[in-house]
Amino acid sequence: MPDARGVRGKRRAPRVNAPVQRRRPTGSVADVVITLAFAAMTMAAAFGAVSMTGAAVPEGEAGRELARLFAASLALVGFVTSLLGIALLRENGHIGLRLLYAGALGLLIGIVQTVVFLESPGYLLALPPLFALLAVRYPREWFLRGLGLLPRGDGIR
Repeated sequence: MPDARGVRGKRRAPRVNAPVQRRRPTGSVADVVITLAFAAMTMAAAFGAVSMTGAAVPEGEAGRELARLFAASLALVGFVTSLLGIALLRENGHIGLRLLYAGALGLLIGIVQTVVFLESPGYLLALPPLFALLAVRYPREWFLRGLGLLPRGDGIR
């Protein structure tokens, strides 16, 4: 008959009965990265459209080619950065809402940044960094609760 030490007298490894821990919440890094990726892709689309129509591009073929090159590089950076941001997201219940919020915020930042690049209004220069602050966790939750998209007591983590 085996005793507590096992069949042949060898000591068994102790059992680990620790409870499964909840995953740590995702921080704001993934949201900021996705926001900046959407901003880059928005700017790429805008610069691509501007280079095709010729509005607000310096005269000559070199200005249009440089605008297209800038748009292509922004599109590539935006795509790779969006993949990085999606990889940084952990499995939580609000991934769709987080992607929608970060995408809308990135779209807004990209539009403002494109206007700043093309028209050079100085009063819009401070808006993109202020909008980027909305991607951080606590301002993001406050904003979504204000819109009624996030119930009280439930956080996007």
